[in-house]
Amino acid sequence: MSEVDRLERAKGGPFTYRHGGQVRGLLSPVDMTPDAVLAVLEHGHYAFPDFPRMRAWEAAVLIERWIAHYDLPVSRDLQRLVYLLERHRNALEFDLRVHANGADLGTLWRSRQWRLLLNLIDHLPGHSHFSAAVANDEEHAKLLADAMVQRQERGEPGAKASRSLTGWTPEVAAIADLIDEVKALRHTTVMMGMDSKQPAPKPPEPYLRPGSALQDALRRAEHNRRQAAHDSLVARMLPHKRG
Repeated sequence: MSEVDRLERAKGGPFTYRHGGQVRGLLSPVDMTPDAVLAVLEHGHYAFPDFPRMRAWEAAVLIERWIAHYDLPVSRDLQRLVYLLERHRNALEFDLRVHANGADLGTLWRSRQWRLLLNLIDHLPGHSHFSAAVANDEEHAKLLADAMVQRQERGEPGAKASRSLTGWTPEVAAIADLIDEVKALRHTTVMMGMDSKQPAPKPPEPYLRPGSALQDALRRAEHNRRQAAHDSLVARMLPHKRG
């Protein structure tokens, strides 16, 4: 489903469908607990009480349309959102007010606008309180990396792009390169004026550039995905070597 299709189907309001000559409806996420919504995202129609009997593919299509109708995120994204709210609620509440045009954290959560809420969080500027809090949060970095790898496997747009610190602009990068060049030139000049018997000074440290636990977690997640694909291929092609 394209992003345009998602926007087109995200109408909200009652969700109704026709089955067996009758018009039926499914609960709105607003009337469900977060755990119940997560169960539907993970297990499909089996998580709905009193779901009518129908063919499996029909039930799967119906649940997909229900998810699109309410613009819900995938289960892993919802798990990450819950994790962020439990650990960084105060910072998020403040940052959304300041940097997201006065968005209210509680209103977005209770109205189940979870995909939108997570999108706003992921686009908070690098100098926000939230960004500072999660910069070295390894558990969050792993959750985010796993979600990005899953999107890449599904072929969703932008899945290959990594999240960068918004404060690291091209201008800042150019200044950092210039500082490194000046430091290298100064180091070379000192070396040229030294006696050959004197110990050489250590090369200058490069200007500190952005880095986070996310980059390492992404590499590990990609390695694990490739390893799993390799193991699966070996198990199919060389079953006698399995285990």
